[in-house]
Amino acid sequence: LAAAVYLAYTGSAGLRDVALQNYHKAHYLAQRLTRIKGVELAFAAPFFNEFVLRLPVNPLSVQKKLREEYGILFGYALARDYPELADSVLLTVTEVRTRAELDRTVEALEGCL
Repeated sequence: LAAAVYLAYTGSAGLRDVALQNYHKAHYLAQRLTRIKGVELAFAAPFFNEFVLRLPVNPLSVQKKLREEYGILFGYALARDYPELADSVLLTVTEVRTRAELDRTVEALEGCL
């Protein structure tokens, strides 16, 4: 129901704007994060607003530190569902995230690695 109300509120032009925001913010974050030494995209395939990031350290320890020290929820660790991606997290970026929040996430991750 909430999704239907949201779609009715935004209309087709609004939905297109939201989609573009999701796309551009996700690509901005991916670009910034992969500048950190040892951090890389797990897949070369194009993506919309979700991407898998490989980390040089255990993703669970990074998630714990980011949550406890910075109040940041950092993606979904994939090890339990995909053992071959034990070093990876799935990140999603939506229109509700600001550039400042994305930059803060990058800075916090740099502090964890």
